[in-house]
Amino acid sequence: MSQAQEFIAAIYPHIMRHGWREGLRHHYRTLQRDTAYAPGGFTPAWFTPRQGVWKLLLPGDFATDLFIADASLGAIPIDLSKSYSRVIVYSWYERSADLVRKRAQEAGASNVHVCDRADAGELARLGCCIGISLMVVTRDLVSALGGQGVENGLARILDCVSGFSTGTWTNVFVFPNRHGKIFSGCFPHYCSRAGMTAADLKKTGAPHGLEYAGTHRLRGYPENMVEVGMKGFRAWPGSDRFPAEGLNLRPGGITRALRSRVFFSQSQALVLQRGEKRPTWLHGFLSHLQAHGCGRPAVRRCLAGKPNTVLLELVQETGRSAVCRMPLGKGEITDDRAENNYTALQRLESCGELSRLVPRPVCRGTYQGQKYYVETFLDGEKRMLVSENHARVFEMVRPALLWLHLDAGRDMHIDGQVFRSLAGEGISMLKRYARDREDVRRIQELDRMLKDILLDTQDRLPQIHGDFKLENMLFGSHRLEGIVDWDLSSAFGPPYLDLLYFYAYSFHHSPFSNGRGIMDFVLKRLLRPDPGPVLQNWLEDYSSSLGISPMWEEISGILFWLHYVTRIMGTALPAYDSKAYRENVRVPLAVISEKMRRFA
Repeated sequence: MSQAQEFIAAIYPHIMRHGWREGLRHHYRTLQRDTAYAPGGFTPAWFTPRQGVWKLLLPGDFATDLFIADASLGAIPIDLSKSYSRVIVYSWYERSADLVRKRAQEAGASNVHVCDRADAGELARLGCCIGISLMVVTRDLVSALGGQGVENGLARILDCVSGFSTGTWTNVFVFPNRHGKIFSGCFPHYCSRAGMTAADLKKTGAPHGLEYAGTHRLRGYPENMVEVGMKGFRAWPGSDRFPAEGLNLRPGGITRALRSRVFFSQSQALVLQRGEKRPTWLHGFLSHLQAHGCGRPAVRRCLAGKPNTVLLELVQETGRSAVCRMPLGKGEITDDRAENNYTALQRLESCGELSRLVPRPVCRGTYQGQKYYVETFLDGEKRMLVSENHARVFEMVRPALLWLHLDAGRDMHIDGQVFRSLAGEGISMLKRYARDREDVRRIQELDRMLKDILLDTQDRLPQIHGDFKLENMLFGSHRLEGIVDWDLSSAFGPPYLDLLYFYAYSFHHSPFSNGRGIMDFVLKRLLRPDPGPVLQNWLEDYSSSLGISPMWEEISGILFWLHYVTRIMGTALPAYDSKAYRENVRVPLAVISEKMRRFA
């Protein structure tokens, strides 16, 4: 049994009983270990909406049916359902058709139709008229079905689809990376030792009048937060293919605040078409921007990032660049965060010195069901904070922290509604996912204490970035040049929050540790009065420069923990296993309860 099959078998009863989202949460709560980074390369990210980046390559034939032989448990079909009139899905894995139905129903994707079998009877029953077919092949799928099994399956599906295809049928073979350990990006290593070569794939389409139209190699895992070069891709079919030149990195840093990694392996797509080469989804989108007064843009790079968002760097003939955000899937979280980012940029345009550091909002809209948001591109270099340079880096970041309070802050009376934004929403989320009565009691105690301290007071509350870390900052040689990714921002929030976030992520963040480095910092430094000399100096400078009440420093650690657990890690909270819940929620609650008694 392959890794994906084991995962499907484990989640199947939970999803059939509770639905897709709540079923996954229920599954993870029953685990005693973190499966997100299980041995062998498996990760549930294989089945997230970020796989929808592939739609940029598909033809813009939106009126006909799109058929997909899917290995993403519905992630790709659901995203495609926003643009294409009807999506017909055959799921490769046994029993996964039921899961895809549940997921599509929960997402409101009523135009996704799932077939139990890929045969003529099923397609005839649906009255299919297929203009595009998409065959997703992963290494895990090959381990499950065998190389010959995959080859035979592809040939059988193409034979079936051919009988219901249009005269302009396009078939795309997609080989996503990050689906198991793949040591080479070549086609032969996906299917067998001898391999299904590109020539073999072309031959499968020959009996159906399909001719080779191109191979696209997306280096560096575009479906998992990367940077890919796309030089000269303009709004007409005859231009360079997607992408043109692989990775586009500068030795001194990246001119965009996203972490990027270089790998030797590639993701690939091989396109077969009937007739002339036709415009892709991306060509149509660029034409749409041009028709709406956005100049004549080309795509320089594709940046696929979290949470399940594609970012395109658009460049005009003048050389000016912009960034276009596209939230993938049909989830409220991705749409809300992209909307919140754009709204924050609009709000910050008039905030004095701070506006110089913030991208300018350009336009937003919808193309073929896909929301997009365009902002100006900020140039700069990345910096790493270490013990040797922390004083110099903080000196460059410090003005922005002050401007967030002075230029973008608000003088506010803290009533019930303001309290809900400061702490109430996080407390409500903790109550919703509390595991026992003692946890509920401590959460209610925290709620009462914070209300006693904050309600009916008057104070100045700063604009909150919410993800204030070096990865989201761009530097020049002597100063901070830009702050990006405002999707977790708030119009107002508690003082110290962004400062503590900056320190925590600079010195305590451990990737792939499920937040353990940050939680150690919260427990050892914030909830107990021992911030350490560096942070203590930063806190004293911040409070004296802004004249902040000592009360805020007393509760700053509690509010930071609340923000981190319910906003930054909020999507993970419902799915915590018992160990993660204890480390991130129960133990901090116990320490906070002790701290509140001392504070009282």
